[in-house]
Amino acid sequence: MRFKRFLSVSMSVVLMVCLLPGAGRARADSVSDAEGTNQLVVHYDMTEKDGKLVDVSGNGLDGTCIGLSDANFVTEDNEKVLEFTGDKGQFVKLPKGCIPGEEFTIEASVKTDVRADHWLYCFGTKEGKYPNVNNYIFCNPNQNNGTIRMGLKNSDKELLSQKGKIESGKYNTITATFKDGVMAVYVNGKFIESVKHDYKIMDILKNGVENEEDCIGYLGKSIFTPDPAFTGKLSDFKIYNYAKSEDEITKVEEKTDQEIVDLAKRELNIPDASNIRGNVTLPTSLEGAAISWKSSNEAIISTAVKENKNYDETPAGVVTRQAEDTKVTITATISYKEITTTKEFTLTVKAKAKKLTNEDYGGYLFVHFTGESDEGE
Repeated sequence: MRFKRFLSVSMSVVLMVCLLPGAGRARADSVSDAEGTNQLVVHYDMTEKDGKLVDVSGNGLDGTCIGLSDANFVTEDNEKVLEFTGDKGQFVKLPKGCIPGEEFTIEASVKTDVRADHWLYCFGTKEGKYPNVNNYIFCNPNQNNGTIRMGLKNSDKELLSQKGKIESGKYNTITATFKDGVMAVYVNGKFIESVKHDYKIMDILKNGVENEEDCIGYLGKSIFTPDPAFTGKLSDFKIYNYAKSEDEITKVEEKTDQEIVDLAKRELNIPDASNIRGNVTLPTSLEGAAISWKSSNEAIISTAVKENKNYDETPAGVVTRQAEDTKVTITATISYKEITTTKEFTLTVKAKAKKLTNEDYGGYLFVHFTGESDEGE
């Protein structure tokens, strides 16, 4: 840091204080700004500027966006999220300094319904094919069997956690802590398991990162070259310079009324909206908020519960297909206490199946044999 000399000693002192890192501003979400204490090292809230994924912690560890455009940074309920489309040419390079030492915590809030060998993040940059890839830390939130695959590898042995599972259709927070030879994994604040190791993280990174690169790893990319690129959305990514305790991770934070409504709105979804062929599920509550529904055409998509005499009631969401594809808008009203908002969905109800006639059948095979009745089987 460069300081100019002034005749007044007091003016010099004021200037030096103002130029200290973090002076006059608070680092977002940091535990403490004091040197040597627990604090946030990196925080990406998906703010992008001039080709950089901005580190809003104030520590200047911006990521470098490769192949990503404005179209990848989408807005959901007034918040920016980074959408990875599975394009191998689109990823983020993470700068050196992201991993502060042997003890740290990684938190990522992610949503994906795709099951594949796609890595959300990795630390290590030396690419190759199995089995010739070593020295890395990685997280795949949704592998082929529907579980999280997370682990680390030194020069010869990969250690994995594969017991966690994310919830489909919503954002999930995957937390991994590293301390004293233990990697602990949590999903949405719930402890999953611990994996013991005798590796040195700094040795893994030293041996797994190209020395000439100012890059320590990636978001949205695997270093196994045959693996597909990540497909899904990332809303938040943080690294702390300490291992969060289980109490700190599992503690349920109290939400405001507005936050409850906003979260319900964000998570509310109707799958396959452009290809409706059967009844749809219209939930009446989500994240603690109440939900009511209204349809632009009740004859096609009914939002009312129908009572049936001497039989179970018919739930909302019954679909009556028409002769042609038809668009119907249904509106959800989401409320909690005094807070209310709405969310619209435009659904395409596909035309009903054509009724077959005798001319539509080319032929058939029929087998008859004697059974226990006159009519046989």
